[in-house]
Amino acid sequence: MGASSERECLDFLMRFPIINAKMGDLLGTGNEFLLVMIQGEHTYVIRTLVWLLPDNSSSPILLLDVPGLVDNIPKAGPGIQAGIWIQRETYDGVNADTKGRKPEFWAWDEAQKTLTLTPSEGK
Repeated sequence: MGASSERECLDFLMRFPIINAKMGDLLGTGNEFLLVMIQGEHTYVIRTLVWLLPDNSSSPILLLDVPGLVDNIPKAGPGIQAGIWIQRETYDGVNADTKGRKPEFWAWDEAQKTLTLTPSEGK
């Protein structure tokens, strides 16, 4: 990754209270990722952002920006789909009875270099 791309990522991250951050081959696919969980206006408001860090000097590519926190990151392997389990925040910002979380699996598509929400029945 080029110096300007790294600077852009760092400048972005400096604007938010960071809860957790990870960088590297998080999915076991040979691709480099930056995963950051940031805290919102309230303690229960958490956003997860995931960038693909290209091998060349192009800018990082934002793959995922969802309200919720990372639950698990299964790495690619025999019979294992690489991806990210998110506990998505369900609060609509108005009704207290909507506060909660639901599990979502975002599968890594190596050919498209994307994370895609997949139907799931839970972990």
